[in-house]
Amino acid sequence: MSLERMRYSDGDEEVVYRRKGSDGRSGAEERIDALDFLARVIAHIPPPRIHLVRYLGHYSNVARGRRNKGKEEPLKPVRSGVRDNGGLTDPERRARRRAWARLIRRVYEVDPLVCRSCGGEMRIVSVILEHRVIRRILGHLAQKGIEPGRGPPERLRSPLPKTA
Repeated sequence: MSLERMRYSDGDEEVVYRRKGSDGRSGAEERIDALDFLARVIAHIPPPRIHLVRYLGHYSNVARGRRNKGKEEPLKPVRSGVRDNGGLTDPERRARRRAWARLIRRVYEVDPLVCRSCGGEMRIVSVILEHRVIRRILGHLAQKGIEPGRGPPERLRSPLPKTA
């Protein structure tokens, strides 16, 4: 809405709005009753204390406040699929594991480093990346009657239809 293309006709109590034409020049005029015009404009004003833009996750006010106070160390990018320690020292490896735990806590709202039984703090002993070992552990749990959690989604059996 441009104030340059709008004028108020005092005698008729109308707002006259000159639309932009398709060629960029002025187009047709629209005459609107003053109260109807105000109703149209007010419909776009949000109620008090309602935010139209919401910032979640890393950009939220809470996360920014924690970073500014120094309570939360910034997350360092980690290359996925790296199996060797990449020359990292023990403290650096522990920091990466802690970052992983913080991400799990943020996404699932569950702290993976707190024991569900006693509430004590757990520590990460190792990370298993080999599929053969993971399948063997899950098979052993299945023999004992322990159901594993939901796995990754299955691949699509048929390809998606192509769109134009």
